Amino acid sequence: MTAAVVACCCVLAAADAGVPGAPIAANADVRAALSPEARAAFDQLLRTRIFESANVGESGERSENAAAVQTLIRERAAPAAFQALYDSGSPIAALYALTAFWYLRPTEFLAYVRQVHERYGERKIDTLQGCIRSRELVGDLLESKRGGVRLASGTGLYRWSCGKRKGSKFFFDFASGTFPITIVEGGTIENRLCAHPPPLPEYLKPRR
Repeated sequence: MTAAVVACCCVLAAADAGVPGAPIAANADVRAALSPEARAAFDQLLRTRIFESANVGESGERSENAAAVQTLIRERAAPAAFQALYDSGSPIAALYALTAFWYLRPTEFLAYVRQVHERYGERKIDTLQGCIRSRELVGDLLESKRGGVRLASGTGLYRWSCGKRKGSKFFFDFASGTFPITIVEGGTIENRLCAHPPPLPEYLKPRR
């Protein structure tokens, strides 16, 4: 699926139950450091059984999981929370942790991607991209076989979105930055802003 696709006619494939996240009780200290809203977002990402793109359904509404990532990454304790998701044993939670690490740990991002590939690359998970429901290999989500532009880890929405308008080819995967950028930042930007993009907000800058 290319990055140009936002909404589509629903195409359904078999969707078996995915792998649940680690028990909530095992992350009591992490949860205690979060606001109530962020705690609910953390629990959502820990328990989810489907990897959702930023926008889903025929109308392209923001997915519940993308909304959870966007809530959680604004927290002071976000780095520890996403590390807990990464360590949870759930490949889907690990993928959502990667969306945050693109920004929070850009110099380590590719190493995290390699680790996820080693652990879960051959495992199939349920996915929902736009309104296409399917089962996909984690390895294919990490890096598209079609190649395309690969942005530097930590690159934000403006460079990605403006690059698309210049005809650069982006495919939805983690290696390009497309999944992290669209899930964490979402939204659209105006053409006139491409010449002078604003800096990343503080909560998207590297931190631990």
